[in-house]
Amino acid sequence: MTIAPNTFEFNLLYVLTLILITVKVLLSVFLLRRILIKKKEDGKFTMDFIFSIFILILCAAISRAIYFYYDFYLTQFDPDKLWRIPNVYYWKIAGFIGSCALSFVLFVTDKKVLSFKFKGIFAYFVLTIASIQLLWPINSSSDFIFVSSIGIYASLAAILLPIIFIYVGIKTPGLRKVCFMIVVGIIIYAIGSFLVSENILAPLREIYGSPAEITAFFLFLTFKITGLSLLAYSVTKFTL
Repeated sequence: MTIAPNTFEFNLLYVLTLILITVKVLLSVFLLRRILIKKKEDGKFTMDFIFSIFILILCAAISRAIYFYYDFYLTQFDPDKLWRIPNVYYWKIAGFIGSCALSFVLFVTDKKVLSFKFKGIFAYFVLTIASIQLLWPINSSSDFIFVSSIGIYASLAAILLPIIFIYVGIKTPGLRKVCFMIVVGIIIYAIGSFLVSENILAPLREIYGSPAEITAFFLFLTFKITGLSLLAYSVTKFTL
């Protein structure tokens, strides 16, 4: 994404990102409260699916907070600053935290939902990609693009989550509604993420100008908050 500093678009995205981080923190608190209530009722703590989503959303808040500092203070969306040291270290750490959380969700889903059918292979795959991105030296713009492109493979693994819950929903009529809610939440959140990619914004900006970009920013916030909220609510209803 390319946005000039001190413009209306820059300041708008700044505020919307702060709102998104706040919502992620609040949803983490909501899930933590449900986890503690469940622990009190059961008399023990269980590392179940709701706990994995709590970790995912909490890590997403931490990761986005680091990206926020990286985007708005260190680089200000300047392509020439993205790969510079020490800026790139913040980018690496933020990405690693998010990928580790995804790996954890995939592992717990495999273990608790699929009876460890895949032996955690997809979780290990994402963790391996995350480790490569963290440790691979970046000394140029081309290095940064290469390491960024590796992350696409981890994103492909994330597609497994909606596929898994579609499968569970079809196989288990009693869980069908909540499984499909989880799937819809994930898809809505993913759409929000794609809305602010430069591949989407660039043609919209060229054809419709600034209003299209501003609309995309608001849709980005709306879709992400809606998707995360639906996911957080639906996982509290998911029981095997």
